[in-house]
Amino acid sequence: MEYIATAQRINDINERDFDKKKIVKRNNKLASRLRAIASEIDSKHPEMKSNFYQLLFYEKECVREWVAHHILEVMNYDNECRTMALKQIGYTATHDEGISGFGNRLWLKEWFNEHPVDKDLLKFSD
Repeated sequence: MEYIATAQRINDINERDFDKKKIVKRNNKLASRLRAIASEIDSKHPEMKSNFYQLLFYEKECVREWVAHHILEVMNYDNECRTMALKQIGYTATHDEGISGFGNRLWLKEWFNEHPVDKDLLKFSD
């Protein structure tokens, strides 16, 4: 529940507020907390990983997006789960015209440069 609430708090920060140092600092602290929760689930509570994965299908896109990134960046999941995470990030990258879409387009480019086999996950998933 803390993960969902924190992701929604980050989402509530207005893009025009990113020029305010205090807000950016708070946003970064919240993002670090999300990462810590995901890492803790992966290392200390593996029985919760299936529930965490289900958040990839949560009703709010902001939650799905954070979950997708954490599945790939800090957690260990099988290729099927990783593929779904990549699809979520790809969806945001192609459908969001705002800062989130732009950020995810850059992230995907960098991710595939560093993890070229992950690009193959998408090729064979359809």
